[in-house]
Amino acid sequence: MTTERVSHRAANFIVVTTIAVVTTLSLDMIVPSLTVISRDLATSYPNAQLTIGVFLFAYAFSQLTVNSVTAVLGEKKALVCALLLYTVGSIVCYLAPSIIVLLVGRVLQALGSAYGPVLARAIVRTQFEGSELKSKLADLATVAAIVPIIAPILGGYLTAVSGWRSNFIVLIVFGIAALLTVQLLFRFQNGQTVNRSRGSLDTLTKLFSDNGFRSGLILLSATYSMIFVYVSLAPRICVEDYHLEPHHFSYLFGMSIILYLLGTRLATVRFLEGKSRWFSLLTLVASTLALTAALSPKYLVIPFEVFVLSACLFNLSAGYFFPLGQSLLLSGQKNISAAASSYGSFVQTVSAALISLLATYLSNRTGAYIAVFACAMLTVGILQHAVASSARWQTKR
Repeated sequence: MTTERVSHRAANFIVVTTIAVVTTLSLDMIVPSLTVISRDLATSYPNAQLTIGVFLFAYAFSQLTVNSVTAVLGEKKALVCALLLYTVGSIVCYLAPSIIVLLVGRVLQALGSAYGPVLARAIVRTQFEGSELKSKLADLATVAAIVPIIAPILGGYLTAVSGWRSNFIVLIVFGIAALLTVQLLFRFQNGQTVNRSRGSLDTLTKLFSDNGFRSGLILLSATYSMIFVYVSLAPRICVEDYHLEPHHFSYLFGMSIILYLLGTRLATVRFLEGKSRWFSLLTLVASTLALTAALSPKYLVIPFEVFVLSACLFNLSAGYFFPLGQSLLLSGQKNISAAASSYGSFVQTVSAALISLLATYLSNRTGAYIAVFACAMLTVGILQHAVASSARWQTKR
């Protein structure tokens, strides 16, 4: 491999790392500002929460357009147009005089931000193979997991010092910086991630007939859904069932993220290649522990520690499965990698939203929050183990 090609790949990886975090940064940074937004814009807190829900809805459906737009414009122009739209949306949010205008700005942000993570993975697929591909996807997953730790802290500090609009100043600056990064560093031959000769239906048929794509889709959708279930139910379980102070729960949540990060790094360890069944068993053990906590008598102190151990083991396993699932999802031909990333991300996002809503609904109806949590994790563990035990995709890789 020539020195020039290595330098181009290094520059491109800086670009994809930058564009891969735009969504998580935009989502998590404003969470601490929601109460302030509702007060300043004279609206209810549920209306302020729509800035999250509307963003996720627009983001999910924008992912479906990535392959078609990239086929017409090419990767670089598609990214530039998306980042311009994202930056305009951030400006609208900063200037918003009402909650309606703020929601319009959030929709524009979401429509533009979807292109970064989708094309980042597709571009990485065209430049790396096998273990190296999984390692680079693990690097992206690690960076994407660090952002949710930093973004709320930064957003909360900015809101306290300069008001909630200062968050959008940072996002405007980030959008401009990402645009400049793409313009100055991106060295990529257009059209590598798409197949212009294939129609959308033909591409979808080819994707879903590929065992690697299906296996990756199951792994990612199941694991991502369980992460959303954890985020939805764990605060209620810890605070209401185990009487944990809210600020103490933040320590548990921080520990969960650290273990997720550790899992993404373990996915790059050569010794652990092909050992995915170990990590699916980890999820199954975690679900068994959660069931034990759910069935234990209330007067025992042990169930809380068991629940914490269950959550930690799951997050470690989830971190391992994410880069593995993405490498399987993208294991087909390079020139359909944008479609694989686009459709895969859409299914993953929608599945997580629907399943977390279902888990929350069942928990509220039955009051059995820990049992629902445990059953959801058990289902995910079974799916992970089924995919991990499949000799077909392991042989293919």
